[in-house]
Amino acid sequence: MSETKKAKIESPSPVTEEELHSQQFIRNIAFFGAEGQQRIEDANITVVGLGGVGSHAAHMLARAGVGHFTFIDFDVVTVSSLNRHSVATRRDIGKPKVEVMKDHILDFNPIASIRTFNVMMSKSNLGQLLDNRPDFVVDCIDDYNTKTDLLEYCIRNNIEVISSMGSGCRSNTTTLLITNITDVKYDPLAAKIRYHLKKRGINFDAPQCANPVTDADPLKKMVVNTSTGVFVPCVSSYERPVVKIMSYDDSASAKSSEDSVMRAATPVSETPTPSNETPTPSNETPSEGESSGMRYRCIPVYGCVPAAYGNAICSYILHSRAQKVFRPSTVVPLNQDIVVKMFNRLVTKEKQLYGNTELSLDRFDLYYLMQSIFKQKSIFSGCALAGNKLEFTRWDVRVPPALDNLVLGTVEECQKHEKEGLEGMNKEERERIQKFLDSQMIGEGREEVYY
Repeated sequence: MSETKKAKIESPSPVTEEELHSQQFIRNIAFFGAEGQQRIEDANITVVGLGGVGSHAAHMLARAGVGHFTFIDFDVVTVSSLNRHSVATRRDIGKPKVEVMKDHILDFNPIASIRTFNVMMSKSNLGQLLDNRPDFVVDCIDDYNTKTDLLEYCIRNNIEVISSMGSGCRSNTTTLLITNITDVKYDPLAAKIRYHLKKRGINFDAPQCANPVTDADPLKKMVVNTSTGVFVPCVSSYERPVVKIMSYDDSASAKSSEDSVMRAATPVSETPTPSNETPTPSNETPSEGESSGMRYRCIPVYGCVPAAYGNAICSYILHSRAQKVFRPSTVVPLNQDIVVKMFNRLVTKEKQLYGNTELSLDRFDLYYLMQSIFKQKSIFSGCALAGNKLEFTRWDVRVPPALDNLVLGTVEECQKHEKEGLEGMNKEERERIQKFLDSQMIGEGREEVYY
């Protein structure tokens, strides 16, 4: 009886890093295209603040293939931060957040270039920390003084920045908006930052404060309909806080309890020391809101909300870098009763002014225009729906109303336009509005939206 000869099993040839890298991001390439993915991988992103929001933003940016990072955070992983941090584990308690994030990313993207600064950002070291001119700065700072310093620096130095507003005390992950900093509502932090930026001489509407870098951002036109000045995209929620900030006494008690657990859980040998490559923190006495006053009251937060904020930031940056436009939610959903009234008003005007009794549009088309195109603001003056009565009218009064031939304005503005038409408009104003309407690809965009 002859023996069966065993087939020789050849060991598979080792996979090269290039092959592995290409396969790892093949789904991204299918989504963004090869050129778009390459722009993502070439991006240089600085993330300031690696807590609940920042850690999720950094993590998913790295998952998408971003190849160059700078991480800035003075803090270490605490026990209480494990409920919302994207990658930290109990083994990381007491370690600098920047190093924990770096180590985790290099596990799945070993060719990423990552600089880390385990320091408190302040006016004195901002220039040094941002000396590499990043393509995007991700602001996830939870202290308004430092946050204002960073945003002012980015605005004055033409650095593109996206900012996270407050995610604490909120519960609904479906209420997120991406708006210009001037349009953030229901967020005390945003109001405070705008106030202090104005005190520092930042004029939000002044053309000289416009950033040529952000002006070229393909997503800008999806976020604002009229902006000649500062553009800082912000992720915020229109949900009002559902719980209160903890009292001073409760916060102090919680902090003391956590400190005891931290001391017991962190070996002395693992006590972090600042890296030699990081800037040395200044010896200035911290001002209100800096290290001496930070977190003096604990903010209740559960992990889903900051994770949603971080992922929204990541999505914005990826689409911006890949030049793949999408329409983020930018305004609070409109009550359908208001839309019905606006539609009925348009029907009445068409009949009275033009004898037109048949409209090719419905109320859902008006809702789309109101929300996605005009952002609940007059195209003529920028007046918002809140506090003003807005209505639709024809852009070219000689042509029947259509998705690309309707504009939104106050009652007075619409009446003036209906009387004077395009010929009665200032040439620059007419060209500005026409350019905006052309840029929106309104008909094409409507086909992608369902209400």
